[in-house]
Amino acid sequence: MQAPEIARRVDWENIARLLVFSVLFLAPLLIAAAAPGGFLWFAAGGIVWAISVAAKIPLAGFLHKGLGESATSEALGVAHGVLSAACELGCAAACFVWYLADGSVWTAAAFGAGAGWIEVVALLIPSLCSGAQGPESDELPWHVRWTFLVERTGAVIGHTGSRGLIWLAVIQNPWFALPAGIGFAIVDGLAVYGSVRKWEWFEWVIWSRFYGAVTTISVLELLLFIGFARGE
Repeated sequence: MQAPEIARRVDWENIARLLVFSVLFLAPLLIAAAAPGGFLWFAAGGIVWAISVAAKIPLAGFLHKGLGESATSEALGVAHGVLSAACELGCAAACFVWYLADGSVWTAAAFGAGAGWIEVVALLIPSLCSGAQGPESDELPWHVRWTFLVERTGAVIGHTGSRGLIWLAVIQNPWFALPAGIGFAIVDGLAVYGSVRKWEWFEWVIWSRFYGAVTTISVLELLLFIGFARGE
């Protein structure tokens, strides 16, 4: 007679969250394992991401000072979005040109997945080390409790698609860099714009519109990469 009571105590939402999080961690590794040299490209994607972020942080500070206190939120969003895209995708392009000469669709996907995967790790480690519990209370709305997984899943998809398009721009046609750069700039620029405007990020209307837009752009980038890479 204990079984029903035990079943009711099972936290199915946490189980679902754990399953999704496991897929978020495993999918990039499976992509890396799909082709010879995949793990090399996977590691390169993570390293290049770290280098580009290290370069982007001080440059963003200089940009903010250069624009001045009178800069509008729109100007700050556009400027920071363009800078972010230039740093991250520019470093990826440089790596493809000078260090990763040979590759395939799968290794290019592994490169982007590595960038997304290492970003997840970089965000998790400080939280785990600090022992912070985060907003996991059952009293919070479901979308608040799922924010990290929604955000990181979209980021991994976006990193894979945008860097895949940059790889295609290097080996096929430079114009493939255009949708990657625009998409990346919009995502990061919108985040900066919202921060400057002091959006209530967890308010449902803002949350759904922001993550809906970000996820849509990320998926479109990935679909463009897959579509254009068919012949490779």
